[in-house]
Amino acid sequence: MSHYQLCAITARELGENPLGSASTPSALVLLALPQSRWKQFREIEHMSAEVQEVVRSLKPAPTILTLNPDPVYTRPGYVFAARLNWTDSGMHPQAFMITEANLEEAFIALLQEDWGTLSPWEVEAPERMLLVCTHGSHDSACGKLGYPIYRHLRSQASAHTQIWRACHIGGHRFAPTLLDLPEGRSWGFLDQEKAIQILKQEGPLDAVRGHLRGYMGLSPFAQILEGELFFQHGWEWTRKPRVLELQQIEGEVTSKPFQQKHPVQRAFVEISTDTHLYRGTVVYHRTGQTALNSGKVPLADIHEYHLENWSQEDL
Repeated sequence: MSHYQLCAITARELGENPLGSASTPSALVLLALPQSRWKQFREIEHMSAEVQEVVRSLKPAPTILTLNPDPVYTRPGYVFAARLNWTDSGMHPQAFMITEANLEEAFIALLQEDWGTLSPWEVEAPERMLLVCTHGSHDSACGKLGYPIYRHLRSQASAHTQIWRACHIGGHRFAPTLLDLPEGRSWGFLDQEKAIQILKQEGPLDAVRGHLRGYMGLSPFAQILEGELFFQHGWEWTRKPRVLELQQIEGEVTSKPFQQKHPVQRAFVEISTDTHLYRGTVVYHRTGQTALNSGKVPLADIHEYHLENWSQEDL
């Protein structure tokens, strides 16, 4: 069976739940550059020999995301750049305005966390950044569905929140997709109302069930428990320090467990905050189908999981 429509429309029609699909970067490096230069910094075969050597030496390497330049957020003649590393309560951002002449040197320093080299260009990091994927050349769903959400968010955002157009951030079948930084939470299947609720972090969380892709500081199965705790505790949960751990899995796991040949049957997850320990069991439900890309493509198998139970203990 093939579908000609946008993959995100097909995935919604087939009832795919995005929870657990958030990417899991070890760190993020952001660069605001014209799209014609994105490959030079995102795709290793297009990087200079020196940058290639550095990227290959890093284990794990940070995830590189490119942004469309924005004259409101960037000084003329400079490139906005940032690195975000994980903490217990989200990601810690450090931001820079880099001169074009020093861009490759600074990019290498960002990859290697060479803060001494970067110090002349450091600026105050944005309080909050929402990255909306509008990368239509990667998949048409992101361009057609993502750009209107970007424009709507941009018209409603406060001075403390920057709204950026971003390159492919993964999961285009969940378009429109959004990353909320520095919290590190990923969203999909957005419409204007849900996007504004996420921007303002207010209103009943049940209204955004079915839109949460997950907390990027966790592996996919742990994202499912963390997502339920988020819905139970409300927006305040996003500000709680927490330690997250996947305790045990029945079966081997690849980097894409929802698409691997043999589904994992059960995963045990523990999450602790400064006051509570949470335990949950995520179980295999069934294998359905989805469209991984837009256009005339065959549907692909996708494993579905749900949270069977969870418990809470005082610490």
